[in-house]
Parts: sequence; structure tokens; C-alpha cells
Amino acid sequence: MNVICPHRLQELLETAVVNFSVLPQYQRDLRNLKLVWDHVRMLEEEQGEWKRKQWQKIDTKHLHQAIQKQKDSVQSLPPEVKNLSGGFTKN
Repeated sequence: MNVICPHRLQELLETAVVNFSVLPQYQRDLRNLKLVWDHVRMLEEEQGEWKRKQWQKIDTKHLHQAIQKQKDSVQSLPPEVKNLSGGFTKN
């Protein structure tokens, strides 16, 4: 039995041949991106609350603990998440 290369098959049929074997990796990437962006949203919301407070009313010990929790939260992300670019830009 002759096996035809998918690219050759695409040319012969004049259509795109879908490679479903990459779907599980895409699903993992999407889950990881969602995890990253959920963390980003959570961190931005919390930091936004801090920005709205008057400096005189900020409890620095509480702020330090909250920042430490944020740092721990980011560091606890799975290793494969840390390698994603996710479209992050520095403002």
C-alpha cells in the first residue's frame, strides 16, 4: 500500500488537510493562556484597589503580605506556563 504525504494529498485534492494531532497541544496552550490571563486580571484588580487608596490609609504590613501572596501565586504557576509569551508587553 502506498502512503501519500499529507502535503502531496493537499496538492492533489486542492484542499487543506487538517492535522488533528496538534489539537491536544493547542488545548494545553489555551488552558495555560487562560490561567495566565486569569492571574493577570486578578493581580491588576488587586493593584488597582491599592492605587485608589490614599497613601495615608494604606497598611504597609498588609500591603507587603499581599504583594508576597501575589509573588507566590505567580511563582506557583506550572513551568510550561512560565514559557508562554501570551502577548505580554511592558507599558
